[in-house]
Amino acid sequence: MLARILSQMRHAPSASIVFVKLSGTSAHTLKWTFHNELGLVFVAVHQRILRLTYVEDLLESAKSAFAARFDRDATSYPAFEEEFTRLM
Repeated sequence: MLARILSQMRHAPSASIVFVKLSGTSAHTLKWTFHNELGLVFVAVHQRILRLTYVEDLLESAKSAFAARFDRDATSYPAFEEEFTRLM
């Protein structure tokens, strides 16, 4: 299952898939987008039953906000955590 998800992520610049947990029946949606120049992947997972129409916009906003603060040597991003909370 994980191999299929990773394969789909490699071949699509941004997309979504639906998956079911192996240990239960709870279906989830996984959405992602890449920032190719920085080599980053931004992922959102939510329960499939929730029809969240803003997830793609949230991913794009988070990608832009994080890219503006990205530093390859940094290990934490407290300013981004505040920004992400605001985006939510």
